[in-house]
Amino acid sequence: MDNGVIHAVILAAGESLRLGSPKQLLLFKGTSLIRYLAKTALDSRASKVSIVIGANAAEIRDEVSRLPLSVINNSNWQEGMSSSIHAAVSTVGPDAAAILFLLSDQPLVSTPILNALIDSFKEHPSRIVACAYSNTLGVPALFPRSFFPELAALTGDGGAKTVILKNSSSVTPIPFPEGAIDIDSLSDLKKLK
Repeated sequence: MDNGVIHAVILAAGESLRLGSPKQLLLFKGTSLIRYLAKTALDSRASKVSIVIGANAAEIRDEVSRLPLSVINNSNWQEGMSSSIHAAVSTVGPDAAAILFLLSDQPLVSTPILNALIDSFKEHPSRIVACAYSNTLGVPALFPRSFFPELAALTGDGGAKTVILKNSSSVTPIPFPEGAIDIDSLSDLKKLK
């Protein structure tokens, strides 16, 4: 059953302060982390793929320029994660039945995990679908259009997890223990390799 357009959005506007250089451009499996995640999303059953950029915009745009995706500029990226979510919600368009959010620093996200989120949404199109790891729920996560106003109301560094936890009775969890692994420093990357 087709529930409309599912728009995968990679949030990649952050400054990578702890790392000191754009983590989106770190080498992972022979390519940059952002390109790897973009290809992972493009290989999924998502209808469209976009990347939200802010800090280091020129370098990240260059890195994905040859891929069949759209780039969303977040000129307010310094305001935190919520500003990237606002940019995505306001850009996806009226045909979007859902947004599937990914972070640019979760290297173990796979196409099968994204497809599991999408398949669950197609079965239950009114429910949020979120990954379960480390005794919590988080991204990657898929939000039906009915939750777009709540996403648009987020402020500061409040991310999509805020909406997930607030609506926990309307969330379908997808087990993804590897979701707990993210890259904040070079030592994180070394551990992963």
